[in-house]
Amino acid sequence: MNSHRDLATTVDACIAAQAAVEAAGTPEMRTLVRILLFRPSRELARLERARAKAVRRGARPEPATASRSRGAIPAITLAIALARAASLDSPRGPRYVTADPKRRDAAMREERSNMTIQVGDHLPQATFRITGPEGPLAKTTDDVFKGRRVVLIGVPGAFTPSCHRNHLPGFVNNKDAILARGVDAIAVTSVNDVFVLDAWSKASGAEGLEFLADGNGDFAKGLGLEMDGSGFGLGIRSKRYAMLVEDGVVRVLNVEESPSKAETSSAEALLKVI
Repeated sequence: MNSHRDLATTVDACIAAQAAVEAAGTPEMRTLVRILLFRPSRELARLERARAKAVRRGARPEPATASRSRGAIPAITLAIALARAASLDSPRGPRYVTADPKRRDAAMREERSNMTIQVGDHLPQATFRITGPEGPLAKTTDDVFKGRRVVLIGVPGAFTPSCHRNHLPGFVNNKDAILARGVDAIAVTSVNDVFVLDAWSKASGAEGLEFLADGNGDFAKGLGLEMDGSGFGLGIRSKRYAMLVEDGVVRVLNVEESPSKAETSSAEALLKVI
């Protein structure tokens, strides 16, 4: 270590290595890095706090600080190397293993904005609106999916041609066949208000299906399955998809490449894999 600035940077590197392996490594890798980092990171953090306290008092920082932290360098260096190796196989990539917290946080924000839900992932928490006996009611993700096996259909918009003529009718017509596969419910979500979805449900004869209004698009964005329809005056909408969800975890996911088609995400395609 050449300076006290290096000490603070190394503390950051410790945190970066830990974060990267937590995200990208195997359980064995995570355990190994925790062991490597436990003592040196605690000691470095203690020394940095002592240095900062001395500076605030106007005193000279402990001269042995850098030399005392030097013994931690091999463990930290090895941990960072392991973190980089682990992150190479992750979509996050080695950019997460950086001593610069601003760069690390920017990378995390970029990843979150580009993240698309995958099979095995938990659904994001969101609040939907449904039509109740006396008007709109709020339902959370857990209210709809916890402890249930649910087929979820995402559509760009109620009454839009492909949704109204091609996509939704397949699930209405195959409702009994889908429920016979051990499915508890069929739910439809769209970035529309609850009143539009209620009208669409009635116009489509979709009795027995649950319509979940995602009016602000929070659920679609949480899935990473939002699409920009502003070129057609539609604003942010949901991509077209169908998924099987068990207790809030995605088990099957069929996302349509084109919003004008309803093939990959059709009821018939889903019935083949559930």
